[in-house]
Amino acid sequence: MNEDILKGKWQEIKGTIKEKWGKLTDNDFCAIEGKGEKLLGLLQKKYGHLRDKTELEYKDRVELLAIVSGIREIMTKKEDFLPFASIARLRAAFVS
Repeated sequence: MNEDILKGKWQEIKGTIKEKWGKLTDNDFCAIEGKGEKLLGLLQKKYGHLRDKTELEYKDRVELLAIVSGIREIMTKKEDFLPFASIARLRAAFVS
């Protein structure tokens, strides 16, 4: 959980409290301000979740690129290609 998510949750809580206080005291401006803060908190929390998801996807793609590069390197060496192809065939037979 990153800092944006925590700040968003705190902003949402503050907005909810301010909104309820505005309703309790019949202060319409305070209630409207509370709703605005609550909305900002929800948006910031959502941005934090999107940011976390994006970082994970980036790490996965970098890891996949490293694996593909390793496979490509193995396949360029002719003496190492045959055992690799045999392993791939055996794996495919067991997975099916």
